[in-house]
Amino acid sequence: MFLKEITRSLVASCAFLAATMSFSLASKAISLTYNSQFGGYGFGNGQFSSPFAITSDSFGNILVGDTYRVQKFNSNGVYKSQFGGYGFGNGLIFGSPWDVALDSVGNIFVADSGNYIVQKFDSSANYLSQFGGNFNFPSGLAFDSSGNIFVADLGNNRVQKFNSSGIYQSQFGTYGDGNGQIRNAFDVAIDSDGNILVLDANHRIQKFDSNGNYLSRFGTGGSGDGQLYSAVGFALDSFDNTFIADRGNNRVSVFDRNGVFLTNFGSAGTGNGQFNDPARLVISQDKLYVTDRNNYRVQIFDINGATPVPFDFSPNFGLLCVGVVVITNRLIKKKQNIKDE
Repeated sequence: MFLKEITRSLVASCAFLAATMSFSLASKAISLTYNSQFGGYGFGNGQFSSPFAITSDSFGNILVGDTYRVQKFNSNGVYKSQFGGYGFGNGLIFGSPWDVALDSVGNIFVADSGNYIVQKFDSSANYLSQFGGNFNFPSGLAFDSSGNIFVADLGNNRVQKFNSSGIYQSQFGTYGDGNGQIRNAFDVAIDSDGNILVLDANHRIQKFDSNGNYLSRFGTGGSGDGQLYSAVGFALDSFDNTFIADRGNNRVSVFDRNGVFLTNFGSAGTGNGQFNDPARLVISQDKLYVTDRNNYRVQIFDINGATPVPFDFSPNFGLLCVGVVVITNRLIKKKQNIKDE
């Protein structure tokens, strides 16, 4: 009886520890399925002449940076409004903004790359302020959990950090091709651990800690699996899978949180699911939105199988538990046999 109680306790303990230790995430196959598209060439409402930047708000609306303006659509691509306009003054935009990002209260930040500034608008698109940091073509924007904004400063080969008021805090990056060096900082994102991911012209994404110290990298130049060519934009899903607009290969490439290649999707062309210069992308409500620049449209894809599967952090521990339970059961049986005799 005593050994049976021990067995039950061991099984319960092993189950509890296995559950609490199964917190690492293994990759699960991800696939993209074409859903729909919106846009078309032109300068009217809902049309595009050079769609580039893209983001979403908390309501699922999609904001697209087009030539001299930012247009707003609902999640199905129905036009709602726009702001901006050609020029160099407050609230005006020169060229196609390379990035658009929203802070936690819905303020809209635009990387006005042609004016070498970042402009801030409220959730209704009213101009609020702007800031610069001796930028040489600001190209990517990302917020951390404290509301600090990180700016990929493309021409200066660095990432600069500002507080929520646009006051300079710090920077990292020097020109080069080595680990921790940056050659043309195209885009930036913050993962769930607060690490900073940077895409540069070396056809790779580098990961830095919150202080800008180099951690790791993934991606190489080329057209094979796990390779990139002239990619300029990427986005993270809620599981830190990385979706990259692989511009030169006219496809979307996906990697897991550890930089392990998962899949490619797309090819060159004008058909559904094909691309001609995919520039930037955003993930919203289990859908992927991609600015297909030279096809003058945004394509929408359903993301399938994005949820990672948990696995036991310590398989050796699990085997040990099983072994102990088996041995204990054998002892119980042996004791029972002795009694029967």
